[in-house]
Amino acid sequence: MCIRDRYQGSGIGTELIERSLGRCHFRNPGLDTMSVNSGPNSVTFYEKVGFLPMAPEQEQNGIRFVPMVLSVG
Repeated sequence: MCIRDRYQGSGIGTELIERSLGRCHFRNPGLDTMSVNSGPNSVTFYEKVGFLPMAPEQEQNGIRFVPMVLSVG
């Protein structure tokens, strides 16, 4: 997910996470975790909404990311 600079801090990213989580719960009521591969610059945002890093930064096919998980159960 990418939020343009002028919209950062306005709650759009948080709303997108909450809506995504709601849809996932609707489709799978037993859902207990949600995971993302965060870009290095987005780790702070994901931590603010409750995600925790699962491993250090990685790189695959030239793309850097940090695997993160949110406990939702």
